[in-house]
Amino acid sequence: MTFGARVRRRAAFATALALLLAPVATASGGPSEGGFSSDNVEWIRHVPTAIGTAEGGRVFGNYFYVTTNQQGLLIFDLDKPADPKLVGRLVLPHQFENEDVSTNGEILLLSQFGDASYSGERAPVSSLHVVDVEDKTNPHVIATVPGAGDHTYDCILDCRWAYSPTGHVVDLRDPARPRLMEDKWVEMTELGNGIPPAHDVTEVAPGMVLVASEPMVYLDARKDPVHPKVLAMSDGSRNSFHNVIWPRGAKDKLIMSASEAIKPRCTRPTAMFKTWDASRWKKTKTFTPLDEYLPENGTFTDGNPTVSATWYGCSAHWFEPHESFNNGGLVAAAFYSHGVRFLDIASDGKIKEVGYFTPHGGATSAAYWVTDEIVYSVDLNRGIDILRFSPESR
Repeated sequence: MTFGARVRRRAAFATALALLLAPVATASGGPSEGGFSSDNVEWIRHVPTAIGTAEGGRVFGNYFYVTTNQQGLLIFDLDKPADPKLVGRLVLPHQFENEDVSTNGEILLLSQFGDASYSGERAPVSSLHVVDVEDKTNPHVIATVPGAGDHTYDCILDCRWAYSPTGHVVDLRDPARPRLMEDKWVEMTELGNGIPPAHDVTEVAPGMVLVASEPMVYLDARKDPVHPKVLAMSDGSRNSFHNVIWPRGAKDKLIMSASEAIKPRCTRPTAMFKTWDASRWKKTKTFTPLDEYLPENGTFTDGNPTVSATWYGCSAHWFEPHESFNNGGLVAAAFYSHGVRFLDIASDGKIKEVGYFTPHGGATSAAYWVTDEIVYSVDLNRGIDILRFSPESR
């Protein structure tokens, strides 16, 4: 697609989206083979290849990388986003890690077992694997770092370094010979061990790291990745523990967060999606809460389960803003038993649901924008569901 065509398409999408977000009656949900959805969400198809507790994924270039506990790593070609082709597979079973798949297109980080964040002690196997993914048809492990396993990892500075939420720092400047540093990034901050165990870290700009902890912490790792500098913190309010995103390379005035909890019904105050004011952080050294969202219990046919039939419950999980997000915009967010929720974020941080897809027997872990309209729903029970969000009703 040419640049001009892409610009025209995005402009048309933005115009149609504005019409959608105007005050209108809530659209009624409709059934499909995949589940129930609002009139502006089309269930396209199911990808059974990824069945097996699909945890998380990452769109990078023209490929989608997804991890599943039982299989390991799957790589899909996105030439046809509505019908992705499996081109590579690495069989490397693991347990409840790698929800935040991290790669620069050349190497990919895959943790195996060893979830120290929640167990309080290391499991029998605790390793970080460095996977060569340059040849998408032949992903393979080129190095293993014993004792470095953790729940999630994120590449820092183009995967020359890596951070884990419990504080691991891994030197990847020579990816075939990675080194686990003795010092932990959390111990080098002004907070020391005062940060409660985090669930995830996110490089929001090169060398700039936002930590999903309570409180959230903003770090500068550009000069010394092993000893980052604390730049700002949230005010300590809850619901930033699971994952955090600061759009547009940390230039947006809004930060979004999610916090996870296992609840059979939707109850506050935990497990919500939340927005934060980041417009004055350089002056105040803090982020302040703006608004919060949690689905409701319903009848299922209205897109809201009455009660969760699994342990996953009603909880926020991984989310992703649309590429057009600019001080507000569209977000696709996973909510376990409540599937994918499409949320409109206003410039003042106010949150409004504008669409949904609730799968049959699902436990949606994450949602990823693959194109302007197509979203991949990664599900712990189902694998991958492919959706199309359209500002205009079908």
